[in-house]
Amino acid sequence: MTLLASLRTLMSVGFGLRDFFPRPAPAPAQDDPLTLELLRRADEARAGGRPQEAGTLYRQILQTRRSHLGALRGCRELAVEAGEWRQVLDLQHRILGAVGATERARETEWLAVAYYELGRAELARGNASAALPHLKNAVRADRRFLPGVLALGDAHEMVGEHRDAVRAWERAAEVQPALPLLARLERAYREEGRPTRMIALYRTAIERAPDDLSLAVALGRVFFELEINRIEDEVLDKLMAAPRLAHYRPWIENLRKEKPYQLEHRLEELFLEKSQTGYAAWNRLFDETMADLRFTVEGEALSLEPALTLLLNPQESKRKAAAEALAETFKQNLRLFGLVTNTLAKDKEISDRWRGFKDIADSRHLSNRVEPEV
Repeated sequence: MTLLASLRTLMSVGFGLRDFFPRPAPAPAQDDPLTLELLRRADEARAGGRPQEAGTLYRQILQTRRSHLGALRGCRELAVEAGEWRQVLDLQHRILGAVGATERARETEWLAVAYYELGRAELARGNASAALPHLKNAVRADRRFLPGVLALGDAHEMVGEHRDAVRAWERAAEVQPALPLLARLERAYREEGRPTRMIALYRTAIERAPDDLSLAVALGRVFFELEINRIEDEVLDKLMAAPRLAHYRPWIENLRKEKPYQLEHRLEELFLEKSQTGYAAWNRLFDETMADLRFTVEGEALSLEPALTLLLNPQESKRKAAAEALAETFKQNLRLFGLVTNTLAKDKEISDRWRGFKDIADSRHLSNRVEPEV
C-alpha cells in the first residue's frame, strides 16, 4: 500500500470514529460593540422598571443573534415578571438549546418552574385534567423539584386518581424524603388502613437523612399515636378526667376510633416486614413496567405521558392514532397487569380481613371520619 493510500485510509477511519464521540459545543460568538451597547441599555431599562423598552432592545439583539443567551435570559426575566409562563417556556427551550453542558442543570430547573406555573394556573381554574400534562413535564424536567411533585399528586387526587397520586409521591420520596411529601403519603396510608406502612415510610426516610430531626419527630409521633391506642379504655378514661389532659380529649377520642383495627404489636411488625416482598414489590413492578412501555404513534416510539398527551390533540387523526397505540401496547401487557391488579386486590383483602374491616371502602371511611351511609 502506498503512503498516500495509507493516509487516505487513516483519514477515513478518523472521520468515521469522530461520529462516535460527542463534539464539543462551538464557543459562543463574541459580542460586537453594537450588541454590547444594546444589551447594556436593555439591562438598564429592565432594572429601571421600563419593561417595554427593555423587551424591544432584547428582541433587536435576537433579530441578528437568535441564540444570544444574554438577550434570551433578559426576555425570560421580563416574561417571568409579567407572569407570561408560556412565553417563559418557549424562551427556556431556546436557552437550553444554546447553553453548554455545565449550565444545563441550572437551566433545566427553570424549565421545571415554567411547566409548574402553567400547571398551577390550571389548578387555580379548577381544571386538574389540563394541569396534569404540565405538572408531569415539570417533574420529568427535574425530579427533585418538590412543588411540582406535590402539585402533581394533588392534581391526580382532584381527578380521582388516588393510586397515581401515591405513586408520584412515593417515587419522589425515594429521591428526596422531604417532610411535606411524607405527610401526604402518611395521610394516604392512613386512608388505606396501613399503619405499618407509615412506620416504614419514616424509617426509610431517616435512613437516607439521619440528621433530619423533623423526620425523627414525625416517626416518634406515629409511634406515639399507635401506643396511645394500646392503652386500655378504663385507664385512658381516668387519665382524661384530669383537667390538664381534658383539653386533648377530642383529639384522643378521634384517634381511638382506629384502635379496633390495629393488630397486636408483633403482627404489625410482621406486616411491616412482609410489605417489602408484598404490595410494595408489586407496586414497584407496575411502576417500572409502565415507565418502560413504548407506544408507536405514526412511526414514533413514545413513552406513556407523551402518548396520553396526544389524546388531547386538536387533530382527530392524531387522537385516534394515539388511542390505538395505547390500546395495542396495553393489550400486549394485559396478562401482567391483570396479575398485578389481582395480587394487590388480594393483598388488601387479607389486610382488611385481619384488621376487621368488613368492606373494601371501610378504611377510607374511617380515615375520612364519615359513616358508610354518608
